[in-house]
Amino acid sequence: MNKCLVVTLLLLCPLLVPLTEAGCKIMVKVRSQTKNKFQLQIFIPSIQAKSERVTFTEPEEKKIEVAGENCAEKKWVFRTWKPDGAGDWIGAKQDEARVDGNGWVRLVVDDELRPRFMDRLGVACGESQWLCG
Repeated sequence: MNKCLVVTLLLLCPLLVPLTEAGCKIMVKVRSQTKNKFQLQIFIPSIQAKSERVTFTEPEEKKIEVAGENCAEKKWVFRTWKPDGAGDWIGAKQDEARVDGNGWVRLVVDDELRPRFMDRLGVACGESQWLCG
């Protein structure tokens, strides 16, 4: 192997390690586009975390911050609930995707209560046709 190439690789390797071990820090901007009451919760199994159930009663935006190592090791689960009329909540829609990065993503919920990504910056999404777009 070329001596110059070996020296270059040895110099660059320490610079690449922090990039691969940085983990994720994602701001999920959840936007309700419905007048229907619903709840949303995000499960991130690879970092053994979940958000609180966030309740929406009108079109509005709320933020959920996610941070950890190896966020994309397992698929994230995005779940919505709707009121059942008796004061309890029942499952409405659910989708899964691999999500990772450092940035933000806008998650939109419409009248069908199906979560989907509208736009994102610095965040990768895969393995979900509906959620990732």
